[in-house]
Amino acid sequence: MNKSKQKILDIIRERGQISANELGGLISIGQSMLHRHLKSLIEDNIIIKIGTPPRVYYSIKEPDQKSVTYASPTTTREEIDVINENFTLLEPNGVEVLGFSGFVKWCEDRNYKISEKTKEYINLLKEYENFKKDGLINATNKIKTSFSLQDIFLDELYYIYPYSLPIFGKTKMGQWLFYAKQTQDKALMQKVLQIIVPKIKDYIEKEKIEAVVFVPPTVPRNIQLMKELEKKIATNLPIIKVEKIKTPITIQQKSLKDVKDRIINADSTMFVQTREQKYDKVLILDDFTGSGATLNVLAKKIKKQNTINKIIGLTVAGSMNGFEVVREI
Repeated sequence: MNKSKQKILDIIRERGQISANELGGLISIGQSMLHRHLKSLIEDNIIIKIGTPPRVYYSIKEPDQKSVTYASPTTTREEIDVINENFTLLEPNGVEVLGFSGFVKWCEDRNYKISEKTKEYINLLKEYENFKKDGLINATNKIKTSFSLQDIFLDELYYIYPYSLPIFGKTKMGQWLFYAKQTQDKALMQKVLQIIVPKIKDYIEKEKIEAVVFVPPTVPRNIQLMKELEKKIATNLPIIKVEKIKTPITIQQKSLKDVKDRIINADSTMFVQTREQKYDKVLILDDFTGSGATLNVLAKKIKKQNTINKIIGLTVAGSMNGFEVVREI
């Protein structure tokens, strides 16, 4: 390590947490070289960067935060690759540890044997592969088991990703989706959109969808994921407009435990504005499905006011534990 980089490291260690501007005033090197050294120290897992511009700080990476690359002798390269693709760990301090390094950290924090949990995780993903149809998780049968036949109006339901896995918690996409919405993180939201938009566009083309519905959000936010999704899809297809009516007290679906209450909530607050249209296939897009009540109620309202042959629901992530209510989103 050269003298300038070591000096930077010594200052960060002494100060505990410091910005690049403060560092620049304490060391005699140019800004471009300073940032080059900071980037190198981050890549070497010696320091971490906290915050977003313009408030960015650097601190020493504690021993328990270091990236872990080892595995047990029984862990195969293929298993590591699968976990690298599917797993992420979000630390309480906001640091994300991707892939197998995060998986090892997650196991160690809970005193789990890495080899055993690796096998369990891989087997769980394989089980969920059985639910997939053309790369999407087919949740249609779960609608049929959750609602009586005469109350089913959504013809098919698919998830792009599972929201969470038993024992292991939220999936990578589940965590990104949750924090993108809750924290209004533009970069994280764009990361989610970059992954899901091509999949949605492919599905629209493959299934010959004739009209699209974007489920409106309940909670007012400066940046709405569904609005950003609508912009990114930028389809020339007709959009069936749905309005979310504001009530004296806003009741979120996530706060309602009973599916019947969710049906009442959706039925009384969702209004379809597009009427007297005729389509063969309509696609309802949403970011998350828990019980499926919102999508089913919307399908009922759309079919009542328009002539539709088939309505399909497609969500970014969905509950894989039946239609268990998930409270986070």
